Amino acid sequence: MYGNGRCAGFDTCSCDPGWSGGSCNIANCSSKSDCSSQGNCVAPNTCECFPGFQGDDCSEENLPNENPPIFQQDIYAITIPENQPVGTAIVTVLANDTDSGRNGEVRYRLVQTGLDDESFTVHPTLGVITSAVEFDFESLERDSFSLIVEALDHGVPTLTGTATLIINVTDQNDNKPVINIPPNTEYNLQTTTPVGFHVTTVQASDADRSYDNSRITYGIASVSPLVSIDATNGSITVRSALVSGTHIVRISASDHGSPPKTDERSIRMIVTNVSTNTAPQCPEDQSLEISSRNLTAGLTVATIEADDHDNGANGDVSYSFKSKTGEWASLFSIDPSTGRIYVDTDSVPQFSDPFSAVSMTVEVRDNAVDSMSCETNVVVIITSPGFSGTVPDNVFPTTTPLATTSDPQTTPFDRSTAGYTTQPDITTEELENSTALPTTERATTEDLPVVVEARSFSGMVKIVNRDWKEELRDRTSDEFKALAAEVEQGLDDVFGHSDLGDTYDSVDVTRFS
Repeated sequence: MYGNGRCAGFDTCSCDPGWSGGSCNIANCSSKSDCSSQGNCVAPNTCECFPGFQGDDCSEENLPNENPPIFQQDIYAITIPENQPVGTAIVTVLANDTDSGRNGEVRYRLVQTGLDDESFTVHPTLGVITSAVEFDFESLERDSFSLIVEALDHGVPTLTGTATLIINVTDQNDNKPVINIPPNTEYNLQTTTPVGFHVTTVQASDADRSYDNSRITYGIASVSPLVSIDATNGSITVRSALVSGTHIVRISASDHGSPPKTDERSIRMIVTNVSTNTAPQCPEDQSLEISSRNLTAGLTVATIEADDHDNGANGDVSYSFKSKTGEWASLFSIDPSTGRIYVDTDSVPQFSDPFSAVSMTVEVRDNAVDSMSCETNVVVIITSPGFSGTVPDNVFPTTTPLATTSDPQTTPFDRSTAGYTTQPDITTEELENSTALPTTERATTEDLPVVVEARSFSGMVKIVNRDWKEELRDRTSDEFKALAAEVEQGLDDVFGHSDLGDTYDSVDVTRFS
């Protein structure tokens, strides 16, 4: 029944007024002279005129279509906030056509120019532009859309006009900052920690993209006379003398949106009278070969990954070269935060030797008040592109260490021991420089343990006075004793012929890596 009547019986329709026919699909335009036979009756007393005719009954001939529709503005610039629901009215455009009758009747459409017009719709007669999607500012590839809207008249021929729509989507503060530390994080400090000591740096992120909505200011939400925080970068430092005990500090991060949003986290500071810091654990020494043709700017040669299970500043480590030797040593740098050793030059000079070597000693140091460190060695054998022979077992740079280090380099590199060597010529100065204790007010060799590497034994040894042997009584296994005796005998042979003089008593093994 085409929706123009109702079913009155089997296969029988009762049509609404103005409609007839078995299916109620014939409109009655008798009052419009049946459209003067110059149009179609599309609804009761409603005519759709054929081209060239106009009027309610299509009895008039069209006048010439002389004028196109003209928009009130050539460019419409509109700003809308994100998160508006689908169907939100954005702007109403209007075009005027000075022709009369059908020639002046205007309808609208969006010109298909790309993806932009798929996000919007226009009402064909009212010119209302509405959203076809809900815009999320953070997921948009761009926040500005350009559309072409077209106005068409009903004349013959049809005349058109166009206008440009520029629609900008703005960010709303719909995301709060997130502080990127686990809840109830602990930091171990000492009562001797000085004012100004860097405890940690808090970092927060905000998913909003605009400047103010994502700009973060840090603060301390709880009353804490012990530490302060930099409002801009989140650096937490000691502001007054610390007292023993557990102290809870509430950290806040607020954005600059309207209204602002805030996240908070608690950190726990455990202050003790004695240090709980432990030294970082360095990986084993390593050696590698690389062709000079592969030495390109930024190339990662090796990455040192040390372990430090302390928390806070005690567990934050930094990497640096303690020494570099070799003709090509200047090619390499190390990232202090990641331990990445890389080629640091815009252009690698021509390599003419069949092979050469660079030896690098990397120091890994934590940021504790009583800072501790470990060391590891990396040897890079560089071969020329045409080299096809065998690199000799013993290759070591002949140049002196960098001027920035005072440690003499007398250790040969022995490839037959996979990068581990002994140190036959150890001086008192070297032993003092290798200690992991703080450098301020350094004690004499007789007053403190001196840590050295015994590379051929892959262990750490300690040169101590006899009075210190009490601390080693717990190392009583037969396996430990046998290995310790072997190491001690080898090192006794080395140190017994060194220039340590009266400062040398014995070698005791404390642990093996």
